[in-house]
Amino acid sequence: MSKILDFVSAALSDQSNSYAEFDLGIVPPFQGQEIASKTGIVTIAGAKKTITAHAVRHAFVRHAAKKSEADRGQEAITEADFEFLANIISSPTSIEKGDTQNRKNNDVLKFGKQIRGRKYYVLMSISRSKDRTQLFFNTMFIKK
Repeated sequence: MSKILDFVSAALSDQSNSYAEFDLGIVPPFQGQEIASKTGIVTIAGAKKTITAHAVRHAFVRHAAKKSEADRGQEAITEADFEFLANIISSPTSIEKGDTQNRKNNDVLKFGKQIRGRKYYVLMSISRSKDRTQLFFNTMFIKK
């Protein structure tokens, strides 16, 4: 099992640590420029990409039920889908500005990528402090 799948499994089985984090890397300069050109959101290059245990659990609460996802025209996510997470956010086929009603009204980026005939979307919120900028995983869903 990969490290990300180990993290997801631990997050789902151990509810006691909501703030455990998994590092997904840094936004490289070329991707920061691409994000700026497609969304108008600047100063993302060098931002740390992070997923928390709480966010993993949130994604499963919102997007793992087959019936409710089917009603939305989506497929339910599984733990195995998180294997694609790093690939989706490091080399997406689409990037757009997402809904800002989540995560304290911070800007949100919506990354999309077609993998094995399924269209994955990952939402990452941008958190800025005077010390650094971070992208935090909000959720993942799969469109039919």
